[in-house]
Amino acid sequence: MEKLHIISDGKLEVRYSTGRHDLSPVSLDDSYPSMKMGSNCLLIQKNDKNVLIDTGTGLFNPDENKYKIDYPRKLLTGLKDLNITPSDIDIVILTHFHFDHCGGCISEDKEPVFSNAVHYLQSSEIEFAEKDPTLYKYWSVFKDILGKYNLLKIIDGNFNLEKSVKLMLSPGHTAGLQYAKFTINDQNYIFPGDIIPTLWHLNNENIIYLDYDPEALKTAKRNIINDCIEDDSVMIFQHSVRPMMGKLINKGSKIGFQRIYC
Repeated sequence: MEKLHIISDGKLEVRYSTGRHDLSPVSLDDSYPSMKMGSNCLLIQKNDKNVLIDTGTGLFNPDENKYKIDYPRKLLTGLKDLNITPSDIDIVILTHFHFDHCGGCISEDKEPVFSNAVHYLQSSEIEFAEKDPTLYKYWSVFKDILGKYNLLKIIDGNFNLEKSVKLMLSPGHTAGLQYAKFTINDQNYIFPGDIIPTLWHLNNENIIYLDYDPEALKTAKRNIINDCIEDDSVMIFQHSVRPMMGKLINKGSKIGFQRIYC
């Protein structure tokens, strides 16, 4: 059995300052335009394993002034609709350690939500988190809880997780972001995470204040786009409400997009 499910963990609303190269979040009460984004997680069912990519925000919000979160923990509802319990998840891939990607790992009573799952995270992402205790003040809590139950698997660089599931280290947005390339029923997929979070990010070089290394991010984006076209892959966008996925088409100096409905 090979199946792929895109599961929404709700929506994020952020207000951004308007500087092209300084899209830093500001108070939701300020008179700036707001942006509503999806928060999509992936469930890959392959080789008799349930593999979950990212866990959404859960109940964690580091700054309620700047981020409004609608329908927290919708991921768990989505899994329930598929008759899957959190204990059925075998592997959790954390693309990086921003709250909207890893917050759903830990319950309100500070226990692992996915108690039978090994959680994969890059060593460079851990080093990055430990160097910035202000932005990543919750990292020590996650590390202690996942470590206590021996659920944290630290990897270093590209990694073959399961047959036809590869994790690719690609710094830029953070120092240790990893994205996933995989095959389901002979179709290739790329889940680039926050390197290309929405369709809007394909054909521009906008950066935000959270981007750790803008030049590395641009390189990573170009590489992923080229791979997607060359391998005839479907790209799945983590922060799109719609479209959620599609194929890229090389049109010379431009990139076309063919939406796939799900």
